[in-house]
Amino acid sequence: MLRRLYEAAGGGTDALRQRKLVEHAACRGRELTNRRFSDWLNGQTVPLKENGYYVRDQLIPWLEELAEKRTPGYRRRPPAAWQALLDAAQARSKSGQGGRGPRVDAASRGILLRGASQTLTDVFPLDFVGREEELAELEAFAAAPEGAPQYLWLQAGPWAGKTALLAWFAAQRLPAGVDAAHYFIVGRLGTNVREGFVRVVGEQLASAAGLRRLPTVDPDAPDLGPLYEAAARARATRHRRLLLIVDGLDEDADADQNGCGIAGLLPKHPPHGMQVIVAGRHHPHIPLDLVSDHPLRSPGIVRQLTDSPAARIIRDSAMQELTALVKDPDVGRRLLGLLASAQGALSGQDLADLIGITPLEVEEKLRSVVGRSMAPTRVDLLPLDAQLQAEVDAGLQTFVLAHTELQKVAVSALGRTTIAACKKQLHAWADGFRTEGWPEDTPNYLLTGYTQLVRESADTERLADLVLDPRRQLRLAERSGPDVALADLDFVALPSSSPSLFTAARASASRELLIPHVRPLPGAISRTIARLGDVRRARNLALASGSAAAKADNLAGVAHVLAAIGNKQAAQTARDAAHWARTALTATGSHNFAKDEAEAAAGQAALALLATEQQQDGIALLRSTRGSSTARNEACAEAARMLPSHRSELLDGLEEQAETLAAEALEEEGTGAVALELWATVAAADDTRVNRLYDRVLEHAHAVWEAAPTLANVAVLATTASLVSQARRQEATDLVSTACRHIASTVLGDVPLTAADAFRLEFDFRHTLAALARARNDIGAAGEEFDDVLARVEALLPSEPTFPDTSDDNASEGERLADEAFRLADQGDDSEAERCLEQALALLPSTGTTTGHAPVWLPDLADALVRAEAAEDLEALLELAQSPADRTRAHAAVALAYADTGQSAKAREHAREAARGAAIRTTPNAHWPFAAQALAAAGDAEAALALIEQQRPPADRSRRAEWRQTDRSARIAVAAELGPSHPQLSTNLLLPLLEQLHASLTAPRSQGLLVRLAELLPAATYILGRSQELTSEVKAEALNRMARGGPPTWRPEEVLVYALLRISDGHDPSRQLNWLELDMRHRGTTHFPVTALAVLHAAHGDADAAKNVANQIPEPRLRAAALSAVARYFTRFPARPLPGTDPTRTDPFTRSIQHLALTAAPSASADRRTAVQFLSQALNTSGWYHGLPVLAGVEPRAVSPVRDILLVHTRATLEHRPSR
Repeated sequence: MLRRLYEAAGGGTDALRQRKLVEHAACRGRELTNRRFSDWLNGQTVPLKENGYYVRDQLIPWLEELAEKRTPGYRRRPPAAWQALLDAAQARSKSGQGGRGPRVDAASRGILLRGASQTLTDVFPLDFVGREEELAELEAFAAAPEGAPQYLWLQAGPWAGKTALLAWFAAQRLPAGVDAAHYFIVGRLGTNVREGFVRVVGEQLASAAGLRRLPTVDPDAPDLGPLYEAAARARATRHRRLLLIVDGLDEDADADQNGCGIAGLLPKHPPHGMQVIVAGRHHPHIPLDLVSDHPLRSPGIVRQLTDSPAARIIRDSAMQELTALVKDPDVGRRLLGLLASAQGALSGQDLADLIGITPLEVEEKLRSVVGRSMAPTRVDLLPLDAQLQAEVDAGLQTFVLAHTELQKVAVSALGRTTIAACKKQLHAWADGFRTEGWPEDTPNYLLTGYTQLVRESADTERLADLVLDPRRQLRLAERSGPDVALADLDFVALPSSSPSLFTAARASASRELLIPHVRPLPGAISRTIARLGDVRRARNLALASGSAAAKADNLAGVAHVLAAIGNKQAAQTARDAAHWARTALTATGSHNFAKDEAEAAAGQAALALLATEQQQDGIALLRSTRGSSTARNEACAEAARMLPSHRSELLDGLEEQAETLAAEALEEEGTGAVALELWATVAAADDTRVNRLYDRVLEHAHAVWEAAPTLANVAVLATTASLVSQARRQEATDLVSTACRHIASTVLGDVPLTAADAFRLEFDFRHTLAALARARNDIGAAGEEFDDVLARVEALLPSEPTFPDTSDDNASEGERLADEAFRLADQGDDSEAERCLEQALALLPSTGTTTGHAPVWLPDLADALVRAEAAEDLEALLELAQSPADRTRAHAAVALAYADTGQSAKAREHAREAARGAAIRTTPNAHWPFAAQALAAAGDAEAALALIEQQRPPADRSRRAEWRQTDRSARIAVAAELGPSHPQLSTNLLLPLLEQLHASLTAPRSQGLLVRLAELLPAATYILGRSQELTSEVKAEALNRMARGGPPTWRPEEVLVYALLRISDGHDPSRQLNWLELDMRHRGTTHFPVTALAVLHAAHGDADAAKNVANQIPEPRLRAAALSAVARYFTRFPARPLPGTDPTRTDPFTRSIQHLALTAAPSASADRRTAVQFLSQALNTSGWYHGLPVLAGVEPRAVSPVRDILLVHTRATLEHRPSR
């Protein structure tokens, strides 16, 4: 009805666009979007709560006024009628039921549950003649009375017409009173695995049983028995029968010796009222695990199907044409060989180019043998830019052999030599396009189907070179979507038994650089794709979202979908969402806007954890949020609804937060608006608290007003009045009246405004008036005096600035279509959902918002290039560093690498460049220590010391502790570099730090002596005189304290240092290792220095224990850092002190442990083989770049391809960046 009213008022014409609805709402204090109005008008959602009041009291009267003027004969409905319609819509929304629908009984026609599947549509015969006898038998079997056999197995050889018969029966000849679930097993369509059967048939059965969603099914041991029972029982209540149709048992890919396949999911004892029809060849792969008394093992259910004359004609004709092609050596054999070899769809133009004839000749030659194909993979069914579908619509045909038997016969007739020659030609054709850099006219086959050909060739090197070619990645991303290019990388996933660092480094770099190319797609896209069953692509899209918060939010949405359909990846997806939420929370710092976004994402991730039965983790994530954003508060309230056992705890927490904010507001003369929102959220979540909270809200409003009756606090009165308008109408009316009187006397009176009121009137007071008007409407109060005051005040306000409309209508429509696609998918209408999804993707932006800035791992890559003697294009790489901090760290890393490789002149050049970057002052300036370390390593001691002395403590006392730590770290790092060449200067830098540490020995509660000493040890090798004595005394006292105190006084960091010092002294650290392992189990990996423990195990000679400890780290980037740290140890890679904080490297304490581990066994030799095992694991995670420095030592040739990939991707981004 709302849409009809909108159209009667001129909706959809220039007189009334949806944008005007948004403006109407904004003028009345409602921040609503185009999408929200679209959902309301299309009946997808219903306005609730405050939005419901706005629609009822403001939007509908305005639209009716417009409709009366525009549409002759339009008559207004009474407000009560609109309220009844709204109540009914809200009730349907809450129940999820849309009415009774038509009556279905035994006399009603046969029904395909959830409609024809996409597979049925694909195999449905274009023409079907004959087979009347068989169709009649199928009808009789489906409607057979009780006591008749419940299984029928149609058996026949290839080309007999089995699939066509069952497809025609299912779609055209189901008898009355029969509801059919169906599944067609077709290898070339990817429906030959058990997982697909469980999802598709499970959803059909759930629909038959009256369930809104498929119940959770164990993916490892699926049991559809309860669903068969429920569906048959529900159909029987309507006097109808349940039929299950399964075609193609011989193509069941899971029917091997290790599993029961799809056949094992068929009911052994079909429930009352259920019949089963299966079809397959004479000797199908019956799984060995299938029980001996299963009906499929009974010969009595078999019905031998004679060949269809029509199918025989088609087969004979195809075979004749195939023979004709084989006998045509000039063109036919070559065309057939290419089609039989390609493993994908070749277009007429592709074949014409390969053979040297025209596309028309190709089509004429192949018309009888091959058919038009939707393309070899799902990639082409859902192109992210819709170009492939446009090509098909434009008539650019693609060809594949129309039947698997044709494929086999063609290969046999042509022989191995011809097939090998054709494959060789396809490889050469691909090589030509690769040499040209995969230009715009690259055939689609070379970006999709050709990959399958290379995979089946078992040529891993060719496959890696193909998939990891950055220019091809970009072409594929442009053509079919970045997520498709990302999915291609899975083809080079490496088995742990044969790690290839060369491939792993390129794959991880490619993944890192493809992700920013993903355009900003609405979350509904990934949710829809997940609902359609393509979980890998859905996860890739969610992970490809720009920020960590966006990743968390989109992954949470996918997790909810997967949980709803019982997919086994739901729990892991929820955990991934939680990981990115924690990353977002950590990275926000003091940016409130980012903090609110991160907390909202954390709330959604927590709900996803709860939805996947990970309650402890979900509650912990919620507790880690400390903000007061609306989204975070609503997440807490939703969690309280989901977990009755935690409801009181969660809602009590929100109430406590509200009380704190309210008290702070009164102390600081604030409004406490967030406290009001929190109380409202709790009241909406728990009816038992409503009266008490309304009392508290009113108390707070009166307290705020009594403390400061200002224009700013008018908003408090208005918000409170709206909140209590239904339950406390008189008190709400009094609040509105108080606010109105105050505005009249203050703004319209003769008394000069205070500075605060003048500021409020100048800025943001329109929102206050809108809130007050909304409160008046919520109460239902009328009054000309009220309207007059508001109108006079509004006339005094400065006009609001207007901005050009930059909204993208295409994008808005694309978002609407994306939401519609998800709704259709959720209802099981997969074909319509896919169509809607394609339309949405065609309208949405075609490229992502990427900056072209260098990645954070640029310094590590530059360092590795120098060490790998692959410094070509180094300058081009360093030019990618834009900010002073990036330039300083990148040039400093290069300087250190040149210094280590004995190239002092180049080391000084880059160290000075780093110093120039450090001279550009930023606040805070945290990158200068890297320049100081680089100068010292390059031999410029004077410049390094000068840079340290130039730094002065900040005026802001709150930042001085941070400054002191930075100064200390920089002095240690510089002293370590100066030690070999300038021992006295090194000693001078360390002496004050040693004296300070020595003085702490007399402190009554001095702790952490060993840890602070360990920080100094990397620089203490060359110290002289007094410094040596201080070091020895501190070390001796620290060790004595550890021995005296024993385990009750130990802390993990000190024990780690203690254990390494014992190894250095030739003692056994087993006691300390046992204590550390136990302590880690008690604390958990999040609050324990796990990386340092892994390094300790490596130093103790236990690589297996080191790997086990490192792999306990759940966060991939931290795990990669730990694995790389162990790999560093086994390669004997030098462990320099970190001069400052660096997000891409290990923490300073771990670096100290790495140094101690190397010095504990100074004569040990490098163990490349073990290092490679750790490095391979690290390179196959999202923290792969931690291994770059080690990679340069163990696999130098793997470094330069990473540089090439980075440069190609970054340059492409810069070239495609829109001009300003």
